This record gives sequence, C-alpha cells and structure tokens, in this order.
Amino acid sequence: MKSQNMLKTKDELVEEIDFDIINQKSNKIRFGRYLVHTDKAVRDKTVAALRIWLGARCHSAQLSDLDLAKIWRGLWYCVWMCDKAPFQRELATNISSFVHLFSEDKLDAFRFQTCFYETMRRDWIKIDKFRLNKYYSLIRHFLREGLKFCIVEGMVKVGLLMGLMSILRDECLLQLPNGFRMHVADIFLCEAYIVFGTDMPTSTLMILLEPWIKIVEFGEIPGQGIMSHLFIEAILKNIFKLLADFCPRTDRFEQEMEENPRKMYWAKIDLLPVQEMLQNSAKRPNKFSQGIVRIAALYKKITKSEGLSSEQAHWPFKDLMD
Repeated sequence: MKSQNMLKTKDELVEEIDFDIINQKSNKIRFGRYLVHTDKAVRDKTVAALRIWLGARCHSAQLSDLDLAKIWRGLWYCVWMCDKAPFQRELATNISSFVHLFSEDKLDAFRFQTCFYETMRRDWIKIDKFRLNKYYSLIRHFLREGLKFCIVEGMVKVGLLMGLMSILRDECLLQLPNGFRMHVADIFLCEAYIVFGTDMPTSTLMILLEPWIKIVEFGEIPGQGIMSHLFIEAILKNIFKLLADFCPRTDRFEQEMEENPRKMYWAKIDLLPVQEMLQNSAKRPNKFSQGIVRIAALYKKITKSEGLSSEQAHWPFKDLMD
C-alpha cells in the first residue's frame, strides 16, 4: 500500500510547502527534499518560501555555519535540477538576491557568501559539460549581487568591498579547482562594470585589483604547480590586459566612443596608480623571474592604453624585455 505522502497531488504538495516552511516557527531546515523536487513548480515555490524563512532569521544570529551549508547544498542541487536557459537564469537571479536579505547583518552576509564559494569549490568536480552553463550563470549573478551589496545608499562602502574581495581571494582565487576561479577571472571586469558603471572611481578599481595583483606578484600559488601557472595566465589576459580595453587611450577616446558607442569603458579611471602598484610589486624580493617578466609586459600593455611611450612612463624593465 502506498504511503499517504505518495498519494498527494502536486497542488497538495505545493500547499504543504507553505504550511511546512513559511508558517513554521522552528529553526529546523526541512525543505531540502522540495528544493530537489522533479517538478519545477514545487522547486520555485520552495525557493520563494526559503526567502521568507531566511529573511525571518538572518537578523537574529540564528543561522549556524552548518545551517548555511545545508541551505547552499539544497540550492546547489536545485540549480542541478533546473532545465532550459531562461529558467536557469531566473533561478540564478533569485538565489543570488538572497544576499541582500542580510543587509542589516554584514557579518552573516559574508558568512553566506563564504559558504557559497565553499560549496561551489567542493562540488565543482561533479558538474558535467551539460550542466556547466547553468552554474556559470549562477556564479555570474552571485558575484554581481555580492558587488551590489557593497553599495549602500548609492555609495561604495570600502569596508564591505574589501571584505568581499578577501572572501573571493581566500575561498576562490587561491583555491583549486581551476575551472571555477578561471571563470571568475573571465567575468570579473564585466560584472564590475555592470555594478559600478562608467563613472567608477580609481579608488574602487584599486580595491578590486588588489588580490589579483598579489597572485601575479608571486608567480605561483604554493602546492598547485602548473595549475597556478595556468590561472595566472588567465589573470593576465582576462583582468589586466582586458583592463586596458576598458580604459580607452586618451588621444583616441572620442574617436573610439564614436566608432563603438556600446563599448564598455571607465571614463574616470586613472591607470597611473595601477602602473605604480605593478612596479612596486615587481620590485619586491623573492619573486619568480617569470612573474617579473609577466608583470613587465603587463605594465607595458597598460602604459600603451594611456598613449604614453615606455620612455615617458620611466619604463623600468627595458633590460628584461630587450
């Protein structure tokens, strides 16, 4: 004989979610089986219910690290079950917006974001080629909302942005697997542009670039061998070389904007502080020679983006590059 739960219709099951989660006063997490349900309507309503459940508990220090881990475990498999790109983007947007529930408790917001990166890193190996794009979408949207979280009343909060970049560095950039962090490198500048816009100040850019520069400085992440070398190559290409394209040459600025008005660019960025940071990084002791050459080539690329010759910018690596 079938159990009572198996005899329930889909509508009855959805109604049960409302009763079991939204109106539940207990802190016990009991919605995991609904997040991985085969029916999209059930999963969607569970995500909506989880938002209410989470919103009622995110301001009262009721969520332990284990609770957050269980939540992200369920959400990760909820994405796994989601088919068709439009639905996947919608789900990624909904899940990523959860971070704003923690607007009154910044520490819990950072814990929530840390748990996301831990979950993605741990479960990355399980993702096959058929499901990769849906997790790419989730990462992109979550990074975007994390950056938006650092803007309060239209102003970028330095402390929040530095905290986010520390989490990104420790839980993603310095950690394997490579595929996860390489995707973050691929999308990072584009997402920063979407969030901070054309008028992003140089001070914000410097905070965003700091962990990337530190990784390039040392030329290798201990214990990761060739994987770290491949990652640094991706940083040079998708962060610093691309940065030059985001900052049009001064002598051709108006012409470039007329030729391609839809191009993403930062109008107020001064690349000189970036150049100085790279120079100082390259002068520090205990660096790999290969890393020095990479930074030298990178510095030259950024210098050219401002329309300066290497002599005008006091190019310090002439002997290395000859």
